[in-house]
Amino acid sequence: LRYFSDEGGFVVAAKPAEMFRSKGTAGIVELAQSQPVIMRMIAPLGVELKDIEQVIVCLAEFTRPPSSVYIRSAKPLGPLSSFPGGTTTTIAGASVLLSPAGDACLWKPDEQSLVFGSKRNVERFIQGRQVEHTMTESEIWKKLADRPLVMLGEGKAIRRLIQESQLSRTPVAFAIPMISPAIDEAEVLGVGVSMDRELKLNAMAKSSDEKGATVILETTQAIVRLVKNGLSELKVPSEQAENTAMIMELHTAGTKLLGGIQGKVEGKSVDIGTSIPLEDNLIASINKMQGVVNRAVKRTEGANNLKQIALSFHNFHDAFRQFPHTTLSPNPEHKFPVSWRVKVLPFMEQEALYKQYRFDEPWDGPNNSKLLAKMPAIYRHPNAPANSTETNYVSISGDETIFSPTRKAQIADILDGTSNTILIVETKTSIPWTKPEDIEYSSKKPIPVIGGFSDQGFQAAFADGSVRFLSKTITEKQLRAMFTAKGREVLTP
Repeated sequence: LRYFSDEGGFVVAAKPAEMFRSKGTAGIVELAQSQPVIMRMIAPLGVELKDIEQVIVCLAEFTRPPSSVYIRSAKPLGPLSSFPGGTTTTIAGASVLLSPAGDACLWKPDEQSLVFGSKRNVERFIQGRQVEHTMTESEIWKKLADRPLVMLGEGKAIRRLIQESQLSRTPVAFAIPMISPAIDEAEVLGVGVSMDRELKLNAMAKSSDEKGATVILETTQAIVRLVKNGLSELKVPSEQAENTAMIMELHTAGTKLLGGIQGKVEGKSVDIGTSIPLEDNLIASINKMQGVVNRAVKRTEGANNLKQIALSFHNFHDAFRQFPHTTLSPNPEHKFPVSWRVKVLPFMEQEALYKQYRFDEPWDGPNNSKLLAKMPAIYRHPNAPANSTETNYVSISGDETIFSPTRKAQIADILDGTSNTILIVETKTSIPWTKPEDIEYSSKKPIPVIGGFSDQGFQAAFADGSVRFLSKTITEKQLRAMFTAKGREVLTP
């Protein structure tokens, strides 16, 4: 850390390998490792998250890229060439990988370590020039540094984050006035977390004077009382009945944590801590909660896929006055049908892939079959295998739907209203992504099988561009009404 950025702001330090060994945090780390954003970050390293002994990140602002990152692994890391898009160069006599933008670089001090940061910071690191780092040379860091997860922030950086970010527009906005007195008085704030035999939380703050330290403690105590009162009034929503035991276990743990909080002022510093034993029931509830969170994350990712696909449909419509249709090739001289998933590629920043498709041969022809392995991730559900070449997003086609085989698919023809008419649905299928095939619907036949990624229902993009989760409790009549474009059905809640 003595070679890291001197820009201040925030420091996050973690020991993933130690957290994996802890019975209380192993599930959390496994959940983190399964997230696509983490997987993309870890992949070039050539190791798993559980192999990483230490990660330290310094940020001047949370809304900007890190100014410095240090990673130490128990196993050898992959070569710098594993990171795509960079250019090899030399800084201070050491070989580094320069980012495409040229403002940051990667350096490997040894086979098990990696440094990332601005060229200025990496050069300083290579040359062994130390800098003063206010936060990590403070008493707060010294008391928290043994924890497997530590977060520190300068008071001015936190205040700037609150002022400049969108926090004031979120559901947590009501809490900002309550915590402001503590933030205003703090020069540095830190939190340390460990979850081995007990869940242990410690929050510390340093003020410019003893009066400010007292204000921080009193503000914290007032917030704790409010949260305790809120927990005592907590009711489990009826739709969460299946998770009642988990929620109540976590509720009990939260109550105990709050009840055990002890705070003290020592000169200009404030130390607030609490802990509870990590019993088997609590660990089981934490693990179950991780599953709930993971499902929510996957649902959000799936919804984002549908939103981007729906947006590409509307951009296509703006350009051609019709939605993309799984019909004949755009070139009338070619006789082979083409999937809408190919047609919209230029409208989702996949122009290069679109140009590789041969419209004068079928989707499984000698050239086009090679493109299956290049399926854009947006066509793959977050729960689908990472190497799958089969799409999970299809349109509903048929004479009564938007995508009738006998006419163009135009917004003007959706007489039922765009917000009432399904455009795309998620489903488990065995349809290769370039294959000109979707799900057929007819009011004279049983409803086709769709969804399959959630026991509770499925997500769908509507013709107005919105994405909604349709519960399994939806009636057949309501679903059929959403499939049709001109049925003039009245949808009731």
